[in-house]
Amino acid sequence: FGAGDAGAITIYASDLDVIGIFPGAGSSAILSRTNPFSRGQGGRISINTDRLRVRGGAQIATTTFSGSAAGELRVNATESVEISGRSDFIPPNGSEAPRSGLFSSAIFGPGRAGNISINTPTLDVKEGGIISVSNFPSFVGPPPGTGPSGNILVTAGQITLDGDAGFDAKTNHNADGPGGANIEISADSILLNNKSFINASAEGTADGGNVTLKTPFLVAVPQSDSNITANARGGDGGNIQISAKGILGLAIQPAIPGNGSNDIDASSEAGADGAISTTGLETDSKIDLATIPDAPRDASELIGNACNGPSKLGGQFLMTGRGGVPPKPKAMRSGLTPLIEFDEELLNSLASDSSPVSNTGNIGQQQASKLLTRRPSKPNRSLAEAQHWKRGSNNQITLIASHGATSSPVLSPTCL
Repeated sequence: FGAGDAGAITIYASDLDVIGIFPGAGSSAILSRTNPFSRGQGGRISINTDRLRVRGGAQIATTTFSGSAAGELRVNATESVEISGRSDFIPPNGSEAPRSGLFSSAIFGPGRAGNISINTPTLDVKEGGIISVSNFPSFVGPPPGTGPSGNILVTAGQITLDGDAGFDAKTNHNADGPGGANIEISADSILLNNKSFINASAEGTADGGNVTLKTPFLVAVPQSDSNITANARGGDGGNIQISAKGILGLAIQPAIPGNGSNDIDASSEAGADGAISTTGLETDSKIDLATIPDAPRDASELIGNACNGPSKLGGQFLMTGRGGVPPKPKAMRSGLTPLIEFDEELLNSLASDSSPVSNTGNIGQQQASKLLTRRPSKPNRSLAEAQHWKRGSNNQITLIASHGATSSPVLSPTCL
């Protein structure tokens, strides 16, 4: 109330719930303020918790009603912050029910509002909840302040704004020259839905604040009437800068109340419009998906003739391995055929048989059982890489692994 500074409020808790309002007594609240005509500075509020919930019209607020500065509001939550709902009590003067929220306000005098800083993995602001810095009171009575509003600074993982809820930075007067209350958000993702907002606006002759968003994904549910604005009346509009890989569901166009669209707007009624810039956007890539036919194509149609010699012989396509291929690309294989070592007797029988391979079923069961019996490999058999080749009398090419063979001239790139 006088020349001294207000004290600080520091809270450490696993869970912190601030809930509800009592008619005639006001909201459940954590408050720090300077009163009218006081000369001391406002105290800081620091909250360190795993989970913070502010509901039912409750408030955490730093306020100045004088020429002195209000304290800052800092929230560090290791898991989540939830700001939700309004009070069930409707004021008799007909004003809207108090919102649940975090507030920093400069009211009545020329004092400066404090900043609101939030650091958390998950931030949900919904059902009328708000995070606000402004010159305007959250209740009817005191006139707006003439000092500068504070700024909203957020570092989070996932941010969800839903149901007439969001961030509001509103200024009435630029006491220190151009520039209003600003919003700076850095997050892994930002989702807007159902008339949610990120707003930095100005009344009177003040300039609108700036909105800076840094996130890989900025998404608004289609036709949810959610807006990102930096508007002004008599002053200049603020600037909106978005750094994101993707922006979905939003368009740069005038934000008309109740138009149903999701708008990005930095305009002024009487001053110069603000600038809107986007960086980091990835261009859309068109991906054509090929339809694979159910029936496999005849592989012989895909093999060209390597030579144009008199024989006009083409190539061959052989399918080997365990289990073969399924009859259709989308079908499962029926099973794995065991590895079988064919002996020379069976190979000679197959080589002398001019009928299709499927007709080898005519071999007797005992004979087939004998021929298809798995045999261990002979230890004296080995494979060696061919080092040379030679041409026989019938133009047959033979590959030779012996180092003593005489090399032949290089094969012609055409036909043999």
